Amino acid sequence: FGEGKRGNVQGVIFNSFEEVNEFPNIPFGYGLDFGFTNDPIALVKVGVTGEKIYLEEVLYDKALTTPDIVRILKEKVIGRAEIIADSSEPRLIEELRRDGFNIYSAIKGPGSVTQGIDAIKRYKIVVVSPSVNLKKELRNYKWRTDSSGKTLNEPVDYWNHAIDASRYRASWVINKPKISAPRLNG
Repeated sequence: FGEGKRGNVQGVIFNSFEEVNEFPNIPFGYGLDFGFTNDPIALVKVGVTGEKIYLEEVLYDKALTTPDIVRILKEKVIGRAEIIADSSEPRLIEELRRDGFNIYSAIKGPGSVTQGIDAIKRYKIVVVSPSVNLKKELRNYKWRTDSSGKTLNEPVDYWNHAIDASRYRASWVINKPKISAPRLNG
């Protein structure tokens, strides 16, 4: 499994990734996926440059309250870096915004998961060590299969919390011009 190589997980979504010791000096932001009891909250630092997307696991934990999250984000988030968060928690996003974070709701909708996966797959994935949980997810996140074993274009909703956080930020950076471009009249 060195250098992100895989074992025998069939239908895996991300075929490989490279590992580096530190995040490069490039523009970055964060992706944030919320969880509590069964699923962890995941915060991933994301930078896109040239042919590469850099990912660094910053937080991966369960059972964090809003004050816990605020405290950790104040320790971990660098400056006023943009955070793109899971839109399923609008109240929590608003609380974090009121606490001074530069946070926005991820754009979700039909097809957004596969579009986000496709956006990430356009780049060579580079993971900053140790990022243990992110690497485990990348090695195990796979496509759903039907009863005959045929691979479907739908991911299994498992091994995906840090990946979802990464996807929120990557999709925002890669697709934002298309999403936020004003419509011209006439």
